[in-house]
Amino acid sequence: MLDCVIVGMNEQAFDPYAKRQELLKDHSGSYEEILTNSIRMDGRYYTSIEFMNCLLGELTSSEWKLNLFETSNMGVFYLTCFLRKHHLDTELVNHYNTGKEKLFRWLAEGVRCIAITTTFYVTDEPVMEIIRDIRKLDQTVKIIVGGPRIYDIYTSYPKAKRDLALGRIGADYYIVDSQGESALCRLVGEIKRKEGREIPAAPNVIAVENGHVSDCVQVRENNSLDGNVMDWDLFDRKEYGNVVYMRTTRGCRYSCAYCTYPQFAGNYECCSLESVEREMDQLKQKGVKYIIFIDDSFNIPLQRLQAVCEMMLRKRYGFRWLSFFRCVKTDRDTVRLMKESGCIGVYLGVESLNRRVLLNMRKADIDYMTCSSLFAEAGILTLGSFIVGFPGETEETIRETVRMFRECPTTFYNPQLYYHSKMAPVNGRKDEFQLKGNGYSWSHGTMDWKEAVYWKNYMIRQVDNSILLPLYGSGIWALPYLFENGVTLDFFMDYSRRVSGCIRDYAAGGTGKTKEQTFRYFDGINLDGMNGAD
Repeated sequence: MLDCVIVGMNEQAFDPYAKRQELLKDHSGSYEEILTNSIRMDGRYYTSIEFMNCLLGELTSSEWKLNLFETSNMGVFYLTCFLRKHHLDTELVNHYNTGKEKLFRWLAEGVRCIAITTTFYVTDEPVMEIIRDIRKLDQTVKIIVGGPRIYDIYTSYPKAKRDLALGRIGADYYIVDSQGESALCRLVGEIKRKEGREIPAAPNVIAVENGHVSDCVQVRENNSLDGNVMDWDLFDRKEYGNVVYMRTTRGCRYSCAYCTYPQFAGNYECCSLESVEREMDQLKQKGVKYIIFIDDSFNIPLQRLQAVCEMMLRKRYGFRWLSFFRCVKTDRDTVRLMKESGCIGVYLGVESLNRRVLLNMRKADIDYMTCSSLFAEAGILTLGSFIVGFPGETEETIRETVRMFRECPTTFYNPQLYYHSKMAPVNGRKDEFQLKGNGYSWSHGTMDWKEAVYWKNYMIRQVDNSILLPLYGSGIWALPYLFENGVTLDFFMDYSRRVSGCIRDYAAGGTGKTKEQTFRYFDGINLDGMNGAD
């Protein structure tokens, strides 16, 4: 029997999700986020990649099935690697929608337990759907769920509501820790040894039996990064493609007021340069072409970024890579070094260009204008991410942000409505900011979510020298996957400009159009070099 199968993303259909959010449009800004991150055609909502498939199918008379979630899921591969290192017979399902038949086949042959990750989920339905599918085939296999969604439920809900939520999800065990890999490894080992007998209580594990939800003894895990570097020799080359995610740090050195990541991720820690080199040696040997670094601020500290780039140049890996980049003081030599070592794009968490709002965000150290100019000069693609409506935001602050951004734009940008999490540090100042509500339904002393919707649309209408890049199933991280599947950069840029024009029309009061009307935006698009059709 297999000891464990790790299950990744269960992608939910976008159109039904969008229509559910439409029902809430008078009570929450969630629907407005849909409108500025999708294309509406013939009464249906499409993500940017879904519409690209539709358009290319029409223009090439071939079927296109591009899906970013086919890229190797970092959490799935890391957990699989961790269990395999501990001699547990483990398989993986990277993308549930396209890999479920493989899972069902393993279930028929015999599996002791299934572990479901929750990295991308903000609701429980995707996990519940996986569990329902499994239970139709096997009532006895143990199901384990962990990750950010479970950690959020455990830390945010009172006990009665938490127990109700976990009971409703339907798993046998839940892992509660910001890391959790050691708890998972121990639990899988116990399930293997006990073979159906009672499993003893263990730190960071909640058990559900006959409707009873056990208590959890939390003991913070501190798994060494250097001791748990990905070992790609433990995988068959067919299990992953030419694009991989990679981390060289854990946690974040900052504590931005809107962000809950540091609370979840724990203390900041760096891999040694030797560990980074060892993993890259393997990736080069395996023929991997693209690396997406998931470190929250890959350029912090700056000397470490420079050392990684110099090592990549010295070893002549030839990788092309992308990363997050915090807009703090940098210089032309560093950006040149990034370019020479293979950097093709960076994600800049700009958030605002007004100093008062940045002070409220605990982000007053940013030097956006210098960073953006240097990347443009070097020919590195940039995505600028903005938050509209953070406490302290006013008409004056957003107008200043728009004016400065128009003077010095990024290649791509995406403005997002402020989302208020009660776990975020800013909630500690809720009385000072007169902050009420949560999620996309909030108000504070200078703005509410409905006003923020207006100013977000104002930004979209005013910015015509940067490309609005929808984030659902796309974003700058999509580039390596698209390149590997026959999409050219020229096509992506042209396509994205036209999508940006569609969304700008929505922001100006436009509505969804027919297929014929929508396709007119894309008349004359250049298909030279496109060869990714099935």
